[in-house]
Amino acid sequence: MFKKCKNCGKNFPAVHGNQKFCSKNCAVRYHQPTYKLEEIICSVCGKSFQPKVTWQIYCSKECQQLDYRIEKVLRKRRLKNENHGSEK
Repeated sequence: MFKKCKNCGKNFPAVHGNQKFCSKNCAVRYHQPTYKLEEIICSVCGKSFQPKVTWQIYCSKECQQLDYRIEKVLRKRRLKNENHGSEK
């Protein structure tokens, strides 16, 4: 059964009866917002950047990983301090 892609209009052989797009790429492009999000400031390095999704708070994967590592160290310190406080 052939269907017409909702994004690009190309005819494609549908694998499933409810398939609407010829590829995952077309499905992603169809559902992406057509508006641009406001520029925001990266919560790690302070650089201004254009987010791709509304929940993005880091300008790069590096900043995301750095924040994760910092939080991990802080979490360990808090646990260590809590354990030392309960031993007294």
